[in-house]
Amino acid sequence: PYKCTFCQTPAFDNSMYTINLKSIERALQYYSEKNLKYIFIIDEIFGIDKDYVDALSKLLQRYKFYWYIQSRAKLVLHHLDSWYDRGLRLPSIGVEAMTQRALDGVDKKQKVEEIVEYARRTREKKNMYRIGYYMIGYPEMTYEDTVQDSVFFKSMGFDIHSVNVMTPFP
Repeated sequence: PYKCTFCQTPAFDNSMYTINLKSIERALQYYSEKNLKYIFIIDEIFGIDKDYVDALSKLLQRYKFYWYIQSRAKLVLHHLDSWYDRGLRLPSIGVEAMTQRALDGVDKKQKVEEIVEYARRTREKKNMYRIGYYMIGYPEMTYEDTVQDSVFFKSMGFDIHSVNVMTPFP
């Protein structure tokens, strides 16, 4: 629903749907029986459906999984304490930039303050590791702006940095 201008996801899949929780529970039970401990949920907006994610995170907790997600700073902040208690250990977010002008330029609908708060609050959680996805190549940013922005990004203390080069969307 965010439709960031650089993102390919809305172009290929503009529907939001959930997977039946009974199906997920069967898979989690099987994984648990096989002694798997970690689950990585590939969903760029994990948390947007609050009721569904509440039930899903409780299932993950019931089977004692540690889990990793992709989401947005605002969504993680809203659920951070309960998700952490239920096993979240590696949230990853699309930071994209630490300059509000750049975020607004790609219609990210995210505030720099949310990223800073996310970095602070997740850093306080024991055994939580964070991935920050970052982009360079914004047309409105000079070399100097990019260096300054990337230094600010590094100062957030993410455990893993993923840097991508912005390219024109076909």
